[in-house]
Amino acid sequence: MRIVSCPTPAAAGAILAHALRLPGGRRLPKGHRLTADDIAALLAAGHHELAVIRPAADDLMEDDAARHLAARLAGAHLQVGAVARGRADILAMADGLPAIDRRLITRLNALDAGFRIATRPEETPVWQGARVASVKVIPLALPREAMAAADRLLEAGAKPPLALHPFRPRPFVLVETTPSSPHPSPPRSYEGALTGRLMRIGSRLEEVVHTPHRQDALASLLSRLHRRLARETVIVIGPLAAAAAPDDIVPGAIRACGGRILSFGLGVEPGNLLITARIGRRPIVVLPSSARSPARQGADLVLERLAAGLAITARALAGLAIGGLLGPAPERRRTPRPPSSPARRPQFAVILLAAGVARRFGGDKLHADWRGRPLLAWAAAPFRHPAIGLRIGVVRPGAHRTARLLEKEGFTPVTAERADEGMAESLKAGIAALHEAVDRGGLHLDGVFVMLGDMPAVQPATVAALIAAFTRAQETGENMPDAIIPVYRDRRGHPVLFAPTALAAIRDLQGDLGPKRLFAEGRLVASECAVNDPGVVIDVDDLAALDALDQRLAAREGE
Repeated sequence: MRIVSCPTPAAAGAILAHALRLPGGRRLPKGHRLTADDIAALLAAGHHELAVIRPAADDLMEDDAARHLAARLAGAHLQVGAVARGRADILAMADGLPAIDRRLITRLNALDAGFRIATRPEETPVWQGARVASVKVIPLALPREAMAAADRLLEAGAKPPLALHPFRPRPFVLVETTPSSPHPSPPRSYEGALTGRLMRIGSRLEEVVHTPHRQDALASLLSRLHRRLARETVIVIGPLAAAAAPDDIVPGAIRACGGRILSFGLGVEPGNLLITARIGRRPIVVLPSSARSPARQGADLVLERLAAGLAITARALAGLAIGGLLGPAPERRRTPRPPSSPARRPQFAVILLAAGVARRFGGDKLHADWRGRPLLAWAAAPFRHPAIGLRIGVVRPGAHRTARLLEKEGFTPVTAERADEGMAESLKAGIAALHEAVDRGGLHLDGVFVMLGDMPAVQPATVAALIAAFTRAQETGENMPDAIIPVYRDRRGHPVLFAPTALAAIRDLQGDLGPKRLFAEGRLVASECAVNDPGVVIDVDDLAALDALDQRLAAREGE
């Protein structure tokens, strides 16, 4: 490939070497193949010489090279996503743990300066549709020999260097040890946090059993459970107190019933005091007291490996120490809170769906003007509530204008690569991005809003009312719903505020089905929150609806 100077009139069909901006804001990107219309516009703008690409006869153009290499890298349960500007993403076809041949990826990256491969960190879960890796071809055209060298290196390997171990549903039983005598302030149960952890990885907590915190009682119970439970069931022990030594009550009970300790302690912070063991072929996980919290820690890494069907060996557990600092420094976590400080403020997120086709509208609906602003900007505005710390907007592939608008409104745009398949795919993309952000930041979310981008009239007071209702339900702890839905004069509307545990059911949806079906089938249970806001039941489907929007609002308010 060479970059040469070419008279603009002779450049039709050539490939532009550098991006150019034309009057009126139009931009011709690097790598753009010039058309006759482009040539006319460039000449009119005073561009009489252009830097263009002259590929060699055996060169591969950037997109072709990226697509080829990504396809060779992607192994089981991975697929190549959209390819553009020399970048090819490798996407997860299911929730699971990536498998990365670090040595081979390193050798490929050192092979040629013309391409680079980036991957997720190992032992980090990904969700269906999320990026596992990305291939970037640096020049606009890559010599075929560079790709042939990469092919030879890949062919020498036994399997592709990237794969995914999908999470498979697996039953778990929780054994909690309790004080032998009445306790003035019994510790909080492990059950709630464990249930949330398991739902995220597609597994379930089937049973909770209690036994006194004594070695003989625990050993007897473990023996009975091991004989009774199905072979694939994992036993998780939530002890009253963490083991202080390898011969303490819990590890002693495991040995007393014929078990074997695999790892006493874990090189992960938080979660150092986790114990792993086996009784026969059955895995046993002993939780540290920190696992009563839903914050990401060592227990998550071990449970994720179990759900992904990976072996729990002493060597594998020792390897978790690389990258095992998951939380803030201990001195920060343990800073005493002033006595007058309030309790932890609830934290919420929002997924704003902006990936629809708008066929009935006949144009770019989300950017249509209403009261001097785009519809999408109005839909985003109510979510500036201080309790909402994570804002995600889902867009279609190539919807750069919509992504820029979302960024301006304080949202992080993510692309639903399969948006054409319906709302369910947009929801999955949003949930995947949400999980990634939560894991990356060590956040704890109390609830997640789902909002539609064509509902511009929802009031901030409605969002505040839903948060208040949700927080009250959490504080009472009784009959906690999967979601809270706003209701205006007996009609349910949007946005819907979901408990994080409901997201697993939403990810199971297919096609153009939204969460409404889950409520109809009884798979999710909702509470209603009455609001004085007609905007929760008014969307904009077509131009007529937009033209009549103010009239519809006035009519609703006057009912």
